[in-house]
Amino acid sequence: MIQLMKFYFTGHEQSIPLRRNAGIFLQTFILELMHANEQLGQKHCEQLIEHIAKTAGCFFEETYRDNTHNNGPLDIESYTELILGLKNNIGGKFSLVSANRDCVAVTNSCCPFGEQVTDFPELCRMTSSVFGGIAARNFGYAKVEIRQSIARRHGRCEVCIYTRPERCEKGGRQDGTDAAGGLRQGAKVRNQFGGL
Repeated sequence: MIQLMKFYFTGHEQSIPLRRNAGIFLQTFILELMHANEQLGQKHCEQLIEHIAKTAGCFFEETYRDNTHNNGPLDIESYTELILGLKNNIGGKFSLVSANRDCVAVTNSCCPFGEQVTDFPELCRMTSSVFGGIAARNFGYAKVEIRQSIARRHGRCEVCIYTRPERCEKGGRQDGTDAAGGLRQGAKVRNQFGGL
């Protein structure tokens, strides 16, 4: 199936075929953004990814809450359903390894960013920031450890999200909590896109 995207250039309408779906366009857009950010340096790139991921995480969490009519903190089961659904709906193949009140472990066999992700292992920060931000808002603490990743040529991803500091292993990224601010940011994004 070929969809058409319409672009307007100085008053002239032109239709350009877009193969499959908008996911390919977004995947290409993000990878090209990464290429552009290489020019600005690693720190700038990581900050940009983290900002995008935290904002997107708030949006996805709020959308999940609206769909499930859940206004309270997510429990481990709901959190797991949210992160797996989120990643699998954008082209990942994430599955649950284990989940308890201390740690959620997931694995993945297909990166949503495609095969070119091996050129940009920094994109793993997107996963750690989204998973960590949502966990921190709901459990008061989060530390995400990406033990293996497709981006680092391991052939799969192994991700552990710790929800209690005393249960963490060394390594990983720690996220603080900002539940109210985070959800407000998600609402702001949602309003910009007409309540997606």
